[in-house]
Amino acid sequence: MFVPLEVDTTERVTVRAQLDHRPTGHVEISHTHATRHVVEHDLSSAATGGSVKFGLQLGGTCVVEQDGRTAVLAPGDMGAYDTDRPYRLDFPGEARLLVLVLPGTGLELSPGAVGAVTATRFRGDEGVGALAADFLGGLSDRIHVLNGRSAARRGRSAVDLVGAERAEDVAVDATAGRPKALRAAARAFVEDHLADPHLGPPMIGAHLYHSVRRLHEIFQGEQCTLSAWIRRRRLEQCRRDLLDPGHDHRPVSRIGAAWGFPDAAHFSRVFKPEFGVSPAQFRVATRG
Repeated sequence: MFVPLEVDTTERVTVRAQLDHRPTGHVEISHTHATRHVVEHDLSSAATGGSVKFGLQLGGTCVVEQDGRTAVLAPGDMGAYDTDRPYRLDFPGEARLLVLVLPGTGLELSPGAVGAVTATRFRGDEGVGALAADFLGGLSDRIHVLNGRSAARRGRSAVDLVGAERAEDVAVDATAGRPKALRAAARAFVEDHLADPHLGPPMIGAHLYHSVRRLHEIFQGEQCTLSAWIRRRRLEQCRRDLLDPGHDHRPVSRIGAAWGFPDAAHFSRVFKPEFGVSPAQFRVATRG
């Protein structure tokens, strides 16, 4: 979503720009590559409906100005700005960036708290920022092959991580925010790796730079454990494929293996308690 903007090249040259925009439901994603220019948004030009833009600098430099602050973003850094207030972006040279448009306050912070973090540099080379930058960098590299739902999920997870970290600095429900963000990141990783038979808490913890014990802690109070939730999501995908006549040519064992159950006997054992019958019986019953 683009709000009304004024673009100045800052010099008498031809502007060259390439934009890849992906609407993905509640989160919109844009990959931009452009030569030197300046972007200005004046609130008086139009109402935007309320959204926050969160960007990862992929190449070049961006100077973000909003709410009386200025942040200089180098490659790997991230920054946010609120489209409901005036802002200015200065790209002094050729630059590339990935931008997520998030509805509402975007960073899971109150409106007042968002005003405290706009035009602020989020470092992408340490702590939670490094994890968020890794999520977004992977999204940028695979934006042409990821489906909309997967892309939005990855982007949302990265922003949740940064929002939870920043919440501590502005004293906004930090205790509740961090576990929520880590759960979101863990779930996004699970959805993207369901087919990997090695998927489990150790693999997820290594990716998120957290111990297995910490993962179990953040999933306490949920309806099921992390391992049980992974198994359920895999079984749901198997059930979907068994219901689809387009997969009738595939043996039941291959469907199970495709979703992380390489052992056919084990697949049958975990499927039956969930759906009342074996995978093979389930397929026959659904065909009448």
